[in-house]
Amino acid sequence: MLNSHNIAHIPDQAHKNDLIFEVNYQGDRKEAKINEDSTLAEPADETIRATIGDKVAYIKLSDLYSFMMVAGTPKQQTDMLPITQTTMEVYEQMHIITLKQDLKKGQTVRAHCRMRVPVKIVHAIKRDLERNLMGSALIS
Repeated sequence: MLNSHNIAHIPDQAHKNDLIFEVNYQGDRKEAKINEDSTLAEPADETIRATIGDKVAYIKLSDLYSFMMVAGTPKQQTDMLPITQTTMEVYEQMHIITLKQDLKKGQTVRAHCRMRVPVKIVHAIKRDLERNLMGSALIS
């Protein structure tokens, strides 16, 4: 994220009116927070000042991002999505099942189960189990 004033100059393919985007602009910040004449309701921190020639527009970042997602190719859309990494822990367990019908009565079936669980959930479950065990030990 940009914290200082930055300008992006986007050339016009027809070489007539270049587009200028500004973030963290200072000069007319009050204008970007207009409320009574409903020109703009968003804080300046959440807007971009766009200039074409002598015309100025204030665009919400969320609207610009939405447009970029719709206008982009599938690869560009994927590149714009935030990536999060989650550490997983693998749990394996063998289940023994005794059948009551079909096959042969009394026959044992073993099912091997493997599941991946985010480490955050594993820690939360362990913490809850410890609390429950400590709580039951205090009661009895």
